[in-house]
Amino acid sequence: MSDVNVKDLRIIANQQNQKMQVMVMKPLNQWLAVFKSFSSKMRSLENRRLEFDAERRAFTKLEIKRIRQQQAHDTVEADTMAKLEARNVTLLAKRSEYQAYETDVFEALAALIKDAASLRVYLAAAMRVEAETFTRATSTRSPLSNAAPIRSNGLASHTDPQLAETAPS
Repeated sequence: MSDVNVKDLRIIANQQNQKMQVMVMKPLNQWLAVFKSFSSKMRSLENRRLEFDAERRAFTKLEIKRIRQQQAHDTVEADTMAKLEARNVTLLAKRSEYQAYETDVFEALAALIKDAASLRVYLAAAMRVEAETFTRATSTRSPLSNAAPIRSNGLASHTDPQLAETAPS
């Protein structure tokens, strides 16, 4: 490997690594952070939905109790009505909270999807950086290795006269 300038290769590798970090890895890591945040919001939304469903079931259970009391006695106990009204207030608050959070989560999803379209751009940037690296790496060869080869019976040798003389004819 004496025909390659190792010092230049190291410089090129460091420069390209920095470019890759700035052009590709940093934006990808930012997108991943947003994705993780979105995933957390989805779990939280599911927990809120479960809480809302539990409150809805409790309200429905009290509503059924009220209907049965009314059918059996033509009146409803004051205690049942008070509990029902309290559950109704709680249910409306949970519904409002859930719907607001759901809207926020779906807006975050739309933004995440929009940003995901940029992933192709980051991949293209990575490929450009890689291609540039290979192009620059091939230019680090020493002057001897850049000499035009002489072809003799399908074998290549350098233009060095001594090498040309020793090549098979």
